[in-house]
Amino acid sequence: MIKNEKNTFKLFLMAGVVILISILVYGMAQVWVFLSVSRANAAVFLEVKDTPDIYTPKLVWLPDEPVERPMEDFTRDILKRDYIRALYQRNLAMLNGDTLLIQDYYTALGREKLKRSISKEKAIIKEHIELEHHLQLNYYSADGQIIGFLDKATTEAERVWNKEKQMLAYDTDTLNYQVIMILEDGYWRIHNMKRVEVAPDLPKVDSVVVDFTKAELLSKILNAKGINYYPQEAPFKDFWINYDSAQVEKDFALIKKLKFNSVRIFINYEQFGKGMVIPEMMERLHHLLDVAELNQVTVILTLFDFNSDFNLFNFPATDRHLETILTAFRHHPALIGYDLKNEPDIDYNYQDSTLVNQWLEFVIAKARSYDPVRPMTIGWSNADKALNFKDKLDFLSFHFYKSPKLLKEDLLFLKKNAPEKKVVVSEYGKSTYLSKIFPFGNSKNSLFKALLSVHTVLEDNHIPAYFWTLYDFKEVASDVAGKMPWQKNPQKFFGIIDVDGKPKDAMKIFEHKAATFKPSLIDRIPPFVLTYLFLGAVFVLIIIYFKKLKQFFIYLINTRFKGLKDFSKK
Repeated sequence: MIKNEKNTFKLFLMAGVVILISILVYGMAQVWVFLSVSRANAAVFLEVKDTPDIYTPKLVWLPDEPVERPMEDFTRDILKRDYIRALYQRNLAMLNGDTLLIQDYYTALGREKLKRSISKEKAIIKEHIELEHHLQLNYYSADGQIIGFLDKATTEAERVWNKEKQMLAYDTDTLNYQVIMILEDGYWRIHNMKRVEVAPDLPKVDSVVVDFTKAELLSKILNAKGINYYPQEAPFKDFWINYDSAQVEKDFALIKKLKFNSVRIFINYEQFGKGMVIPEMMERLHHLLDVAELNQVTVILTLFDFNSDFNLFNFPATDRHLETILTAFRHHPALIGYDLKNEPDIDYNYQDSTLVNQWLEFVIAKARSYDPVRPMTIGWSNADKALNFKDKLDFLSFHFYKSPKLLKEDLLFLKKNAPEKKVVVSEYGKSTYLSKIFPFGNSKNSLFKALLSVHTVLEDNHIPAYFWTLYDFKEVASDVAGKMPWQKNPQKFFGIIDVDGKPKDAMKIFEHKAATFKPSLIDRIPPFVLTYLFLGAVFVLIIIYFKKLKQFFIYLINTRFKGLKDFSKK
């Protein structure tokens, strides 16, 4: 009986050890995955969603030439839809060599011509899109079944790849086409599309009325005492979906009270509708800008947040997104500049940097065309990348979360390599997260010293900066920071106001009320050390009282088994 009890004890002990080892191995594996995860460069360029709703090139109707009958407005709308869809399917066929999907968008003659022009050889792959169309009607049959029009100054872009998915060429062009479409089974189908030479004769673009000079706006940026903003209850992807106008009004009043004069906010590309920007989201953004103006707080708008789609097929949606937002708010007095993309150098780790840079160059050019006055930058995660596109941007910006002693080096590096450019640190801060189990985080004393050191360097060098962030967050979604505790938890504790609404130690730095931090004895000791001391004490007690614990454990087993035996006898 005693032997069986010992074996049972050993069995439970071994099971516990196995479970503990399994947990540790799983944790280490997750850390390894987090540190090493990546995607093959350029492997994503064929990942084009097969839905025409994402394909939104610009289409403008020019004044009609004299025609047999005027075209109805609803016919124009249907024709526009079917023409864009037909070209989208043609471009997909050019990309993958499969002409099956063009069946519903071209007449029999149109399909045959198109099939002859699309090679099924996989040695060369063409990624082709249109960005802009200018249609001029020149024929509309009396029975309303045939339409002819010129597509003038069609702006096209194309990437050419080899079968190893290496880009061979990237080019843009402006062409003209004569197009004939026929109504079949309720759909307008392309019957013929021929390249022609015609004078563009496009309407002149009205010049933008200037409310502020670029120098005035840049001066406001360079005098910014800034902070990055999300509401405490709805950070990151929850902000615009759960937009709370009353909370935004309270928060901006608080920002003013804390004597910050500028905020940096983020526009979620997908939530705003990509190329078909959602009117309700525009209303929410308008409200935020109005509230900022009321509180005399300026705004830097960070665009394309959470967008990592640099396929050529995303360029038209990128264009429509920029056009809609920038033309709507380019006269708003609270808006002082644009951050065109948040930390695109991180995307270099997952996609070919050439694709990312082509998209960025496209965004810069388009943004300039829609708002030529407001200063523009790109918020890089590292200072060395801030030199990218430096000649096309109005000021340089980067984020700083490294050791404080490296900040001077980063600033000197930019001053040496781009002396003519002003620099903004658009994110900086320290997470106050302290793990109670693992050696993650630092003591309050070291955190305060690090943040004070960064703040001092910024002030001494007259560098405008935006602190990350106003609030600590109660929750951060797994798809933002990662699902593991060591990924999510630090992201919750960057604020200057904690989850209970109380100012944290960092507030003293901004208020210039403290140059040093006087921690208590407990503050000097990281929480995980206290946990290990406690566990160590428990372990020592277990060793000391091992025999008694063993006897107690055996007693419990005997009592349990005896009760089961007595029950079975009954």
